[in-house]
Amino acid sequence: MKFSRIFFLSVLIYLFYIALVLTNGHLPDFFKHINSGSMLYANMWEHFKQGNFFIDEIHAAGEYFVLNNGKLTVYYGFFPAFLRGFFDIFLTDLYKYNFNNLSILLALVVAIFFTYRTFIKLSLFSGKSRIFSVMFLIALFLGSTVSYVTAWGWIYNEPIIWGFAWTVGYISLFFLWVFAPEKEINLKNGSFMGLCVSMAVLSRAVDAIIPVISFAFIVIKALYDFYFKKDKTRLKALSAGILICFVSAGFTLVINMSKWGSPFKFQQFEKNIHVINSPQRLKGLQEEGMWNLKRIRTSFLYYFIPSSPNFRPEFPFIDVDRELTIIKKRPYYDLIMSSRVPVTLSSFFLCFLAFFGAFKYFGLDRQKKFLLFPLLSAGVIQYLALLVYAGIALRYSAGFVFLLVSLCLIFLVAESREMVFFKRPKFLYSSLIVLVISIYVNFFTMLGYKHYIRQISPVTRNFIGKVINYRPDKNHIILIKSNDQHIKFPYKSLSGK
Repeated sequence: MKFSRIFFLSVLIYLFYIALVLTNGHLPDFFKHINSGSMLYANMWEHFKQGNFFIDEIHAAGEYFVLNNGKLTVYYGFFPAFLRGFFDIFLTDLYKYNFNNLSILLALVVAIFFTYRTFIKLSLFSGKSRIFSVMFLIALFLGSTVSYVTAWGWIYNEPIIWGFAWTVGYISLFFLWVFAPEKEINLKNGSFMGLCVSMAVLSRAVDAIIPVISFAFIVIKALYDFYFKKDKTRLKALSAGILICFVSAGFTLVINMSKWGSPFKFQQFEKNIHVINSPQRLKGLQEEGMWNLKRIRTSFLYYFIPSSPNFRPEFPFIDVDRELTIIKKRPYYDLIMSSRVPVTLSSFFLCFLAFFGAFKYFGLDRQKKFLLFPLLSAGVIQYLALLVYAGIALRYSAGFVFLLVSLCLIFLVAESREMVFFKRPKFLYSSLIVLVISIYVNFFTMLGYKHYIRQISPVTRNFIGKVINYRPDKNHIILIKSNDQHIKFPYKSLSGK
């Protein structure tokens, strides 16, 4: 059987697995389980058809902002609502179906499409590169933060996965631009790049930092070549992509102006209903701000440093940290979610390859290092943005994948062209061991993440609790707001009694 057939069969099995996870193993619920996210994005589309970007409180799931005109809105990206618009062509009532699950599967298809296309064009599925390329893709989708964010079709998770899909798609296209310029700098790829940048912005603004900054660099480089070198190849290839970005940027500015009264604001957290109802939270935000460099050390501990609660002597040996003892003395955060597994554990394989990718970067020729520098710099800027933000949560760690992906691709491309590590059996065996560990950690993290969800039934939670060998503790908490700890689940509801 040809490699491509095996690959696509594996993709179908993977999507089936995700569908099972999303429905807690009951596939008939795929469209029937109407959750808040499904209702919210349908409501966003309904209001868009009326010419506004507001929502109705009944569909807001308690996560809304009260504007100066008394109208309600949300800060989530608009792209999921666009999808409802497509489904609206064929259906009479969007509220009757759960499209969150389908939306997440479509996002994964988009990410797989762009990565597969790049791997084929850069010959990463040939020779000794093949096994490492396959391991990377397995690690990206089953051995990284993506694995557990796709486990729940919630209002937050859907735009996060779409932000992941479009940004990974853009990074894949960027590597074609850098490593195969003779064949791949063309109108099609330029259009795809513009599309990925635009849709990333409309999905999740913080994920769009990498594509926006690096795409701006590419456009500036193309303009420089056009005016000073009389070379219009790059500018011509980017023309459609630039047009797509201008249209999308205009739409984004209109959305922001309609919601917040400023085209350059993506949210005004002081207008959040929870903040309005809690003067203590509003005071904290006013004193510390949404973005504060003092949070870097504490956020870094949360997102990257394992702690003793992440490990235990009995099966499954890995657990989400519900106690957060590692960051008890913290600067002000508006929200700290206590379900925590650091990126260095959840994305172990990606961190492993990225480490070698960093060394490979310095071995590239001067031109390629110059072109890749804006991409890597934008990844660092995104890391900084996530570390200084006023909220930290397990699902936000998906934003730390992109820099790792970029470094991993540098390693794979550079190593495929001048093999050093690929020829060493010890490196192959070590990589396989790290991959297995990554998949294992993420599988049980996914179960722990679902176990953490308040909206699942007590029966499902009790079953998952038995699988992960979880013994409830009254000290386990769901989140921290304004330094006040909120208890997670009473023991009785956890056991289903």
